[in-house]
Amino acid sequence: MWIWIVVSALGGMAIAAQALINWRLGSWAGNPILAATISFGVGFAALLAVLLTQPVGTLRQHTLGGAPWWAWIGGALGAFYIVMSIYMVPRIGAAALLSAVVLGQLTFSLLADHFGFFGVNAHPITLPRLAGTVLVIAGVVMVRMF
Repeated sequence: MWIWIVVSALGGMAIAAQALINWRLGSWAGNPILAATISFGVGFAALLAVLLTQPVGTLRQHTLGGAPWWAWIGGALGAFYIVMSIYMVPRIGAAALLSAVVLGQLTFSLLADHFGFFGVNAHPITLPRLAGTVLVIAGVVMVRMF
């Protein structure tokens, strides 16, 4: 179980690094949309390289034709995040940006768990979970103020 927490934390570190790297790319590119496009292009190339190493049979085992409309918008949400972070890093700083991002992730995740959004198993909002969210809000405020 703890290894998955560590891997998830590494994913969070990657998101933090990504925001800063894409912001710098945006300053060199002269346009945040161009920088985001380059970022997604590199990501696409990396995923394509990994996809091409997958056994052929595993690529045929899908039911994409039956996927609901909302299953297709993940890339657009990722694009929003990339462009938003390129704009926000110089305005509020990396720590404030990422603490606010974590707050947004936690808030949506609590609601998704509680109501079972997108087919996730329902986990009700409890007082301790709510208290944790309030502590994150306090952290966002402290990071931004100090």
